[in-house]
Amino acid sequence: MLAGIAEVATRLLADVEVPLLAPHPRVGLTLLPNHRGAVYNQESERYVPITTNGLGFRGRDLPPIPAAGVRRIAVIGDSFIAALACEDEETLVVQLERRLRDSHPDVRWEVMNFGVSASSTAQELVLYREVVADYAPDLVIVAFFVGNDFQDNSEVLSNSQRIQMRLDASGALVERSPSSERKRLNAWLNRNSRFYVWQKEATRGLRISGPAAQVYRTDPDPVLTEAWQLTARIIEAFAQDVRRDGSEFLLVLLPTGEQIYDDMWEERAVLEEDVAGAAIDRNHPDRKLREIADGASIPVLAMTEAFRTAADQAGGRRATETASSDLLHFHGYGHFTPRGNAVAARLIHAWLTEGPGRGMMGAVLGDRPEEVTGDG
Repeated sequence: MLAGIAEVATRLLADVEVPLLAPHPRVGLTLLPNHRGAVYNQESERYVPITTNGLGFRGRDLPPIPAAGVRRIAVIGDSFIAALACEDEETLVVQLERRLRDSHPDVRWEVMNFGVSASSTAQELVLYREVVADYAPDLVIVAFFVGNDFQDNSEVLSNSQRIQMRLDASGALVERSPSSERKRLNAWLNRNSRFYVWQKEATRGLRISGPAAQVYRTDPDPVLTEAWQLTARIIEAFAQDVRRDGSEFLLVLLPTGEQIYDDMWEERAVLEEDVAGAAIDRNHPDRKLREIADGASIPVLAMTEAFRTAADQAGGRRATETASSDLLHFHGYGHFTPRGNAVAARLIHAWLTEGPGRGMMGAVLGDRPEEVTGDG
């Protein structure tokens, strides 16, 4: 009875639409395939035109085998890459392709968006193995969102029904998929219950203490230590697979609003001190992930400092005192705004064309490859 009342009230009073997620037999979830139309997005508070291809990802349909002369880049990530609060042309992926076309007009570029909301790095590794590798990318960019990818990789820190991995006694990765019954139930609720969708979005928006802050802790307990070890192994396996297939690999660290805006961080720090007394550092995740990448000779681009500079050049580093149009993260703590996506696309392009990734770009273009590590 109460559930029915809640469902009716949500449909009448809230702007909630069915999320663009669909179950996939091999990779867990994709976006809804072949979608054309506007979807209301609570975060950006507007209807957003969304186009998905037959695979269930944003963008146009492309053949598995690229045409002669085409250079193909696959960008893999979670909701920051799916970017459902932004129009197609505002996404990081489309803006990166546009920059590459402008800087290399003699090259035919295809930058493919393989972003799926709520995916983990483990799920993205399965996505690469099952789908992305078949599209023969010259470069694979894995976008690691500092805010939740770390805990999403851990069965202990996250109980979401997504593909995850664990380390066995020998240190090898073992895949774990959610039960088919739970997947079917979640899919049915996503399609048919506006209240279920609303409460998920509302809960996701709560800025509370708990797993969301664990990535900042400098005094990890055994659970966090194991989660870091697991994340490291997943990233290493990702790079190994991509390189084995003859492609270049780049790890990109997407910063949280808390890392950029001082007032968002102050709010987080007060919560953690009051609730858990945890020792936290907003730069800690970047340091840890750099250590992981350097230990495996994986090129990494960390964006935090550049985003802070971009915030300084816009409205400053206090989100509550910055005009919405100047924010890099929606509301100061959400997904990238169109401006934030533009900054991220510019940084990746500059890293590849002017920075430490010039050798990687040479390999993508067919020139002699050079060793590339670090983010300069």
